Amino acid sequence: MGTPSCEVITHKISESLDHPLSRKDRLMIRLHTYSCIFCARYRQQLLVLHEAMNRYAVQYPQTEDIGLSEETKEQIKEKLKKENL
Repeated sequence: MGTPSCEVITHKISESLDHPLSRKDRLMIRLHTYSCIFCARYRQQLLVLHEAMNRYAVQYPQTEDIGLSEETKEQIKEKLKKENL
């Protein structure tokens, strides 16, 4: 019995950025990334991106809700209605 598939591991790696993983999951990731250069590289790249986004969020805190204008929302609704004829 080997380690789980790359698909499972990459999901767990992504999950680890949102909340702490169990000891079992952390060990599973460590064992898999020890033998799989692709998942190890994915983990490293994800950590770099996560850190960059955290630095950006600290440097440029969002002070207001940036959303679509009502006019833009209506335009999107109209286009969707036309395409669903």
